[in-house]
Amino acid sequence: MGFDYFVFYTEASLICVIILSTILVADRMYNTKQEKQVWFRRAIVAFMLYFISDAFWAAMLSGEFTVKRSYVVLVNLSNYILLGLMAYGLFMFIAASEKMPFRKDARIRRLIFLPVIISTLAISIAYVKKPLFWVNEQNELNNLYFPLMIAVPSLYLWAGFGLSVRYALKSVSKMDKRRFLAIGSIPVIVMAFGMIQKKTENQLPYDLNVSIGYDLIRGSDDDANECLKRADKNLYIDKQRKGE
Repeated sequence: MGFDYFVFYTEASLICVIILSTILVADRMYNTKQEKQVWFRRAIVAFMLYFISDAFWAAMLSGEFTVKRSYVVLVNLSNYILLGLMAYGLFMFIAASEKMPFRKDARIRRLIFLPVIISTLAISIAYVKKPLFWVNEQNELNNLYFPLMIAVPSLYLWAGFGLSVRYALKSVSKMDKRRFLAIGSIPVIVMAFGMIQKKTENQLPYDLNVSIGYDLIRGSDDDANECLKRADKNLYIDKQRKGE
């Protein structure tokens, strides 16, 4: 692909890391350790590490650097794991924002994290048993790698979106409904742009949408518990009016 590709992709990844670093610093300036903020920060750190790791993969694809099979496997295994950790962090952020009760149970949290462990073990064992399963003889990724890489992140983000929809349906306030849906849908939109970026090899639009998406998530200071309280209050007021 050439040195120009490497420079372009690396610059784009660096821009995204800077954007996410700025969002992370801005979030830490609140100087609070709310549960949802902890998970949000973890997701951002995982995504930053993913972009750094992916820049190394771009360096290999450029053809300007010596490519060893061990490097190809290590970098793409890192990408695989980091993307799963990012999605898990966002799912737990959604759960914390909407005060889902299961998030407090350590056993359930371990079960929720299980897909990351299982998928990582599966792709690692697959390589040991059959080295050409997801990396071919030319040290290129096979067509199976990308669907496998996005399977677990997609599971987390769509599950988070589904739970957000359920909470939105329970709310009687239109504003709260929109907030619930925004919390659940933004991570899915970010993932969608990630899939477009992988297909088009154009990173810059993805950087922009990642920055917008994460900033919108960070800007959701009003947690879902308050939304539910307002919804209950509005419902009570409506019943009182009808009673009059």
